[in-house]
Amino acid sequence: MAKQISKTKDCQLAASREQLAILFERVFRKNTQIELVEEFSKPLWRAISASIVPPNSEALDLVDEIPTLFSPILSLRERIRISDRIGAYLGADPEEGDDRLFLLGLAALGARPFVGTLSLSLYEVFKENPKARMCDLAWPRLYPSSSLRYVDRICGKEVEVDKSAFHPGERVRCFTQSADYSNEENTHALFGYGAHTCLGKSISEKVWGLVVEAFSRSDLRAEPLTIAMCPHNDPFLMPTQIHIALT
Repeated sequence: MAKQISKTKDCQLAASREQLAILFERVFRKNTQIELVEEFSKPLWRAISASIVPPNSEALDLVDEIPTLFSPILSLRERIRISDRIGAYLGADPEEGDDRLFLLGLAALGARPFVGTLSLSLYEVFKENPKARMCDLAWPRLYPSSSLRYVDRICGKEVEVDKSAFHPGERVRCFTQSADYSNEENTHALFGYGAHTCLGKSISEKVWGLVVEAFSRSDLRAEPLTIAMCPHNDPFLMPTQIHIALT
C-alpha cells in the first residue's frame, strides 16, 4: 500500500490543487452559506481518490460507500447491496480483480479520516476566530483536530506502560486524541507512530498546506452556524454536516 501511495503522490497532489481551485471558484462566495463536509471535504477526497483507483464513477462511488460497512447500525440489506456491488466491480475484470480490490481498499481507507479531520479542523479554526478574515488568521501548521479518536491493537508480547501490564493476545485500545492530552501531544499523535503511521500522512500534510495557502489568499470571513455529528461512527468522531456563513 505504501508503494502505491508513493507511486501516485504527485498525481494526488496535482488533483488536490486543481480541485481546490475549482471549489474556491464555485463554492466560496461572499454572502453565501456552504456545507463543509459535502461541498468541500468530500469532493476534495474524491479528486484524490481518482488518482488512486480507476477514475470512473463506479470505483469512486464504492470508495464513498465502503466505509459505511463499519457502521454498527447499517442494515443487513445495505451490507448485502454494497457487498454485491463490490463483487460486480471486481468481477467485471477478473484478471485485474486483486489489483482493483487493493486500490479500492487503499482509497476507502482514507475516506473518513481525511473528510472528518479536514472538516472538523476548518470548523475549529473558524469557531476560534469569529469575524476574522481568512487572510488574517494564524493558521496552524497541521490539522488542529482529528476525526480518528483511537485505534485497537492486539498485544504481541509482554509489555508494561505507565505501570499497567499488557499480555500477548490482549486487545488494547490506544487513544490517539483526547481532551486530556496537550495540544502538542494531540498533534504529535495525529498520524500515529512507527509501523502504524498513517499511510496518507504525507499527502494529508501537503493537502493541509494547500488548503491553508488557498484560504490565506481570501478576504472572506467564515462564521460557523451549525454542526451535526454522526452518533454511530466509532472509532471516528465524524461530522455529517457543518454549515458556515461566508461574508
